[in-house]
Amino acid sequence: MLKQGSLDIPILENRQLSSLAKDKLGFTGKNHDICSHPELTDSDNFEYICLNLETLRCFEVVTQQYADVGVIFENCIAIHPSNPAFPTASGNIVLLAAPNCGLIQVNFLQPVKIVKAFVTSSQRLEMSAYNRDRQLVDRSILVGANLANSNSSVPPNMLVQVQAAEIHAVTFSVLNGQFTVDDFSFCR
Repeated sequence: MLKQGSLDIPILENRQLSSLAKDKLGFTGKNHDICSHPELTDSDNFEYICLNLETLRCFEVVTQQYADVGVIFENCIAIHPSNPAFPTASGNIVLLAAPNCGLIQVNFLQPVKIVKAFVTSSQRLEMSAYNRDRQLVDRSILVGANLANSNSSVPPNMLVQVQAAEIHAVTFSVLNGQFTVDDFSFCR
């Protein structure tokens, strides 16, 4: 189990994840797209799958909606931010940790190499990547709050990313704060 703050959340085993996907690993559907956002694509010709958050309803619990591309969320809801301190990077919907604030976990049905997202946070945020054995393989840190209309030197919707040979799960975590995630993308 990963211990983040006061939460213990297990990384789902691959056999559990595979049963959730039910042969949904084809890359066609309304819930995702091949990324075209310039900050989400690399010059090394990686093809990114970008989750389309706009297909979610406000306050919808997000778990298996993206199983068709091999992504399962835990402790996550979709919101249309009403607080101007948390603007969206694109569209109207972002992800928020709930019901327990401070942690979102994302499990991958097949390992991925790179995971990227835009985050806005009220506190220092860590994006951590884990391998099949639940060992930390990479981490990206937003050093402090980056709320809109604040005195932060870091703008809102800061791009964070992790990269490793085989990422099986990532977590976004903050202590005693809130954060939003937008334009979540990954490549195999």
